[in-house]
Amino acid sequence: MSVFKKFLTGSFRFCSDAVRIFSSPNPQISTADVLWSWSRFRLSKMAAGLSGGSTKRPYAFSVNGRRIEGPLLSDLWEMFHEIFIEQIYFATLPAGANIIDCGANVGCSAIYFKLSVPDARITCFEPNPLIFPYLQKNVSGLSSVETVQMACGKENGTISFKVHPAYSTGSTTKDLWSPDMEKIEVAQVRLSDRIKERVDLLKLDVEGAELDVLEDLEAAGKLSMIDRMSIEFHHNLTMDRSDLAQFLSIIERAGFAYTIDASRDATARFDNAQWQGMMIYAWRR
Repeated sequence: MSVFKKFLTGSFRFCSDAVRIFSSPNPQISTADVLWSWSRFRLSKMAAGLSGGSTKRPYAFSVNGRRIEGPLLSDLWEMFHEIFIEQIYFATLPAGANIIDCGANVGCSAIYFKLSVPDARITCFEPNPLIFPYLQKNVSGLSSVETVQMACGKENGTISFKVHPAYSTGSTTKDLWSPDMEKIEVAQVRLSDRIKERVDLLKLDVEGAELDVLEDLEAAGKLSMIDRMSIEFHHNLTMDRSDLAQFLSIIERAGFAYTIDASRDATARFDNAQWQGMMIYAWRR
């Protein structure tokens, strides 16, 4: 790509992000803080590119006075952009909302929820031992936020889990992403065992294990206790099969309405060699 094309691409991205920042649907999130953090991220990424440095290093940003740290600038930028600029987890929730955050990573989503509903009760599940200390640190001092170092799945016990020190957002129980991923053992819990009361929002980002979690909730009769779900669905992860129809059928059987937010690059629309991420938003009819 020529320098001129890179400049134009960067300019269009700036305009797109600026529109999102200044038209935020969430008045509880500081526009000034998001803009300042966005600027610092962009400058840090640009400096790394010009100097030959790496974005695979620790970084931190702040929103509403809450500092959020992570081991990798590249991953933290991805989460910051999705959660605080695209606002993929925006929802109108009641005071005192009960929220379950499966796949909490370093806590960006949990902090977004807590800033949006200050008296919310949030349970965060994150199994990655490289990430969990950051989650604990980032949410420390927040009331009614519980952190659980466990994966969510179909069975209670110990499972094989894959992690990569240079890609914290891709930790998974599946054989995915890279042959360089390290295999470790982590504790897993059936989410259905942890649901004892009404859940206002279930956030699910579990890198391919979302069908396992939903099947467990359906079998245990716990989907009826959930009002809303924000789910990142990983489509065509294994290339040889798709679980999307099966996943949506569970949502429909449970009586949820839903919308799907998905995009695809023009060159990949008829190509299943690349997995596709999509957001599924489900709510009680």
